[in-house]
Amino acid sequence: MDLFLLRHGCAEPSASRDRDRRLTAEGREELQRVLTAGSDALALVAKVMASPYVRTQQSCDVAMKFLPQVMEHDRHAADFLTPGSNPQRAMDWLAAQPEGMAVLLVTHQPLVGTLLDELCGFEAGRYRMGTGALAYLRLPIVGRGQADLVWLKQP
Repeated sequence: MDLFLLRHGCAEPSASRDRDRRLTAEGREELQRVLTAGSDALALVAKVMASPYVRTQQSCDVAMKFLPQVMEHDRHAADFLTPGSNPQRAMDWLAAQPEGMAVLLVTHQPLVGTLLDELCGFEAGRYRMGTGALAYLRLPIVGRGQADLVWLKQP
């Protein structure tokens, strides 16, 4: 499996509910830079899953412009990608995908950093996934310590 982990772009500092925070202009620019830098590899992506929060859905909108091969019906909102979700839920979902699938997950900290660390077998907090960061992992099988980090791009 080829797995891409994208943290949402910079969002407004507050809203009536955290889930309603929107991307800022800076956040959109961050995403444009990192997605442009990773565009060749992103051509592999066949399915996109994103947290239902506004900022991740908006980040997913930006990402979809770099994924012309992904049809709208292959883009889904997933509650297992919200900020405080258990990373095992995401790993279970990944393990259920067809062999050879390439997936983009659009999510939040701390989940995105924890997934990167656990899948690659790194000590907790080794890589910081700042806003707009994009990681590319190769997983021969889905499991803790099974992935190879191909690259990590920061805006």
